[in-house]
Amino acid sequence: MIYVHLYEFEKLYKTLEVKIKHIAELKIGFHAKPTDTGNACYLQAKHFDDEGNQVGEVDTFVEIDQTNGLHLLKDGDVIFAAKGNRNFTWTYRDDFGPAVASSIFIILRPNREEVIPEYISTIFNLPVSREKFQALAAGSGIPSIRKSELADFTFSLPDFDTQEKILKLKTMHQEELRLTNAILEQKQIRYNSIINTLITHSIGHNN
Repeated sequence: MIYVHLYEFEKLYKTLEVKIKHIAELKIGFHAKPTDTGNACYLQAKHFDDEGNQVGEVDTFVEIDQTNGLHLLKDGDVIFAAKGNRNFTWTYRDDFGPAVASSIFIILRPNREEVIPEYISTIFNLPVSREKFQALAAGSGIPSIRKSELADFTFSLPDFDTQEKILKLKTMHQEELRLTNAILEQKQIRYNSIINTLITHSIGHNN
């Protein structure tokens, strides 16, 4: 089994420091009243876990037409949760289907000649990055990071080869976690089975 330390990410990406505004366009997500029907998913914080993984079925939708079509996410867009206590990041790909990010998100449209979109979400979801985001949002009633603050956020941008290595490490790390969780689940099932068997035998013996 492959074991990936999170600090390996940090060793790889400590190179060129850049500001987000130099490698991506930024805009605020779309404010709308979602419904249970529509032709585009309306992404909200509840659709993601703390690590920026999309979880469960999206149950909120909006109707997109010629008047609001510009709000549709494009392949490679990175959405950043700027409001609330969970500053996670997620990369949208076309195979997800038509989707719109709600107004709690700031949408980054990366320059693909400078950065791989998934690199941004990977680095932004690291604990060291989230600590910086929390510091930016500190002091307000409802934690919130302004678009201008995110635009000036500085992070490390290595060459494409190193970005790809980091994404490969992420994939291996996620696979290891998946396998570990599967093993733990089977251990729990076996434990429950043994306990139930012992109880059943004990009852039968007493009778």
